[in-house]
Amino acid sequence: MSLRLGLVFAGILVAVAFPATARATAPLLDERAPDAEGDKRERAALLDLHVGDELFRDEHLPPLPGVVLSWVGTAGGVFLIPADKGLGITWTSTFAITAVANTAAAFGDEDAQVEEQQAIGFLPMGGMALGLAFADRQTLMPRLAPGGAGAGLVGFSALSALNMLLWRHAPIARLRADRARLRTPEQRAALSPAEVAQIERDFLTFERPIPGWALALPLLVGGSVSLIPAFERSSSAGDRGWSVCYGSVAFLLGIGIAVGAEYSPPNAYISDLQRVGLHLTPLASRDALGVSVSGEF
Repeated sequence: MSLRLGLVFAGILVAVAFPATARATAPLLDERAPDAEGDKRERAALLDLHVGDELFRDEHLPPLPGVVLSWVGTAGGVFLIPADKGLGITWTSTFAITAVANTAAAFGDEDAQVEEQQAIGFLPMGGMALGLAFADRQTLMPRLAPGGAGAGLVGFSALSALNMLLWRHAPIARLRADRARLRTPEQRAALSPAEVAQIERDFLTFERPIPGWALALPLLVGGSVSLIPAFERSSSAGDRGWSVCYGSVAFLLGIGIAVGAEYSPPNAYISDLQRVGLHLTPLASRDALGVSVSGEF
């Protein structure tokens, strides 16, 4: 009798304990795999926003006006040489470089035109300012005021040209086509994770290789040189005014370039992904940044 009661009691214990054990070993609701579809759509929505910003950043002017104006500036510099050799030679050389580059880019594709305009767009301004500094008759302002800003602009143009030579990016036309596939929620939902990842890779190649602070450095140094006459006791009020004008323009341009590069569309995209909980991971196919962003698809 006691044996039967013991077996019955043991059976009751097993029946009660087994469901409890099963419940304890079952996965909790909060430990499920992440929402892959939701992550994909969120990533695609961020791409739509920031790819649009990048396409806006890479808008360029029609090449023909730049070609005409740069050759006119070159001719004007040549005519100035007999009257003022320093001014004329400086203007002629910088405008001629710009004219040749503009003409060559005009026969290239959209990418070549964007790269050329971003490389030496400020070179004529730098040449004009340097020309005033090298003028044979320097009576309007101290040479340091236009010379510092002009040298800063020329140095910035040289670094920008190097930046464009080192830049390896997907064709702009392909990035524009990528964005056309991201415009509506329905289009984004129809994309596969692999397609979204490929768009991301195309987009991240648009980060320039030289950092913004390095590009801005010639302008900040040149602006500092331009401001020297403003602090000299022997300078006239007019000289101080020109010094502040040239120095401020160089400084503001340098700060704008440094800040703009720091918050470039690719960098802003990465920051937004981190904000929503997606993580940066190394990506071998990235040449520009060396890293890309991936989530759990």
